[in-house]
Amino acid sequence: MTDVDRDSGSDEVDELIERRFGDLSHRLQQAARYIVDNPLEVALSSMRAVATRAHVDPSSMVRLAQELGFAGYDELRDRYRRKLLIDEGAWSGRARHLQARKHLASGIGLIEENLKQDQINLQTTFSAETTAALEQSKRLIAGARSVFVVGLRSLYPIAFYFHYACRLFNAKTVLLTGTGGTLADDLRLAQREDVMLVFSYRPYSRDAVYAVDFMKHQAAKVIAVTDSRVSPIANKADVAIVVANKSASLLPSVLPFLAIAQALATLMVSDGGDDAIRKISRSEEQLQSFRVYHDDQRQRRPKRP
Repeated sequence: MTDVDRDSGSDEVDELIERRFGDLSHRLQQAARYIVDNPLEVALSSMRAVATRAHVDPSSMVRLAQELGFAGYDELRDRYRRKLLIDEGAWSGRARHLQARKHLASGIGLIEENLKQDQINLQTTFSAETTAALEQSKRLIAGARSVFVVGLRSLYPIAFYFHYACRLFNAKTVLLTGTGGTLADDLRLAQREDVMLVFSYRPYSRDAVYAVDFMKHQAAKVIAVTDSRVSPIANKADVAIVVANKSASLLPSVLPFLAIAQALATLMVSDGGDDAIRKISRSEEQLQSFRVYHDDQRQRRPKRP
């Protein structure tokens, strides 16, 4: 039996399969060929689902993993999951790619490429599965005592937007900013009756992952809006909303995350009834009393003679 490096990824597993392919039985070759040809499915699907699509028994998948030197199929699958989670779009690499693309297309061409990609992202994100997850999220939030909202680094504006919109009609949201290193302090009062809404994509913020772990330890519910089903927050969440956030720019797109935040806030208002209307009206009156917004009409009023 061949020993497998614990730190190896899917590329090394593919090479191992190629080396050992001739020694495998016909049925194990069939399973191995399917794994090499469908790495994403291996990372995201159960062993039984992969076996069904490969037209082999689940036991064949286990035997193949063991023939390759793994303790079991889960260990083999973890190699493909690790590869999926690698940040292949490092900032310096993205910057070099953009500069190279500038020689092939004008600045306008690069902008059009970004817009087209975001259109694809939004179409991919808002599937029937996403709609169902949004409805489930709305119900969890409606039944929560408090809703902790987390979006760190480039996703902080998304968390702030959701919190800002909800505070117009819902006083239960708590925005976790981490100001002064106080993220853990802000979570201290979290209980099992609470919900956390967390936005995160690769590379995943350490504090976001810690916050999710803490909430699960409190037996609270977690709604994760993230970029992969195998992200460290999705696999621990009660509801996982996966967005497509590919980008031709320096950073992954945040537009699909904002669209999810807008959609969820919209659902909450639509189900808020008269109570939500009253609270929104009070919010408007309070903001007007502070003259928060520039009154353009006041400036246009003609002066009395």
